[in-house]
Amino acid sequence: MAKKLTLEERREQNYRKLAEVAYGREVQRDVEGFIQKMNEVLGTLLPTEELIIRKYFGLDQNSSTDEIEVCKPKTLKKIAELYNIDTRRIKAIRNKGLRKLASISREKKLLDFIATENELEMKKENEERAERLRQEKKEKFKKLSEITLEELPISVRAYNCLHYHSGVQSVADLATMTREDLIKIRYLGGRCADEIIGALAEIGVEIKSAEEQTEKPVETSTEKSDNAER
Repeated sequence: MAKKLTLEERREQNYRKLAEVAYGREVQRDVEGFIQKMNEVLGTLLPTEELIIRKYFGLDQNSSTDEIEVCKPKTLKKIAELYNIDTRRIKAIRNKGLRKLASISREKKLLDFIATENELEMKKENEERAERLRQEKKEKFKKLSEITLEELPISVRAYNCLHYHSGVQSVADLATMTREDLIKIRYLGGRCADEIIGALAEIGVEIKSAEEQTEKPVETSTEKSDNAER
C-alpha cells in the first residue's frame, strides 16, 4: 500500500513536478529555497497565467480553500469548468506561462536549485580548484615575501635604487612590477632593470609585460599581507 503523503510532502511533490515540466530537470537541493524562488518567478507571469499554472500543478495559494483541495492538481478540463472557459484556451494560457518560465531571464533564478548532478559536481570541482589556486598563490606570495633584496644577485647600484627610491622590500613586491615600472624608479635605468629581471628569472620569478599588467599602484609586502588576510 502506497504511503499517504502529508500536505507538506504533497506540496513539495507538486513544485518538483513543475520544475520537471518547465525545465526538464529535478530539484536537487534546498527544496524550500526553490519553492520560495519559484513563487517569486510565478509572480512575474500575467495573473491569468499564474492562476492556471497554480491550479494545474496544485500550487494554489488561496488560504480560504480546503488545504487538501489546494494541493490537488487539476486537469485542464476541470479548470475550464471552474472559470467557464474553453479547455483549448486554458491549455494555450498554461503553455504560454510554461514557455515564459523556461525563458533564460527567469530560469537563471532557479539554476542553483535545479542543476543536474553533473552540473553540481562540476561546480563543486571548480570551487575546489579555485580554492587550491588561491592557496597556492598565497603560499607562493609568502615564500617570495621571505626573500629580501639583499639575497638577490644584483649590483650595488641596482640594490640602492630599489632600496632607497622605490619602497620595494622583497621579491614579492618586484613580482608585481613590469620592466616599465622598474625603469621609472629613480636612477635605475634600463640596464639595471634587465639585471634585476635576470636575477628574478634565476629564482623562477617572471616579470610581467606592460600588456599583462596595466597601470596599478605597487603595494608593499606589509600591505599585501594585510590584503591576503582579508
